[in-house]
Amino acid sequence: MVDTGMIFYNARQDDQAITQCRQALELDQDFVLAHLYLGRAYEQKRVYRAAVDEYLKQRAGFAP
Repeated sequence: MVDTGMIFYNARQDDQAITQCRQALELDQDFVLAHLYLGRAYEQKRVYRAAVDEYLKQRAGFAP
């Protein structure tokens, strides 16, 4: 799902990328790549608050 989300993100099909990343997060809410690409898709859509929230979740996943 995240791979598909990444493909949609790179194709600038942000709504589809968001859908795919959210589906991945339903399976694993700590999946850092899903948070990363979800944040990037939100950023492309200029939904900056949601993008920052996802980037913070992604960063928390790398915390020791």
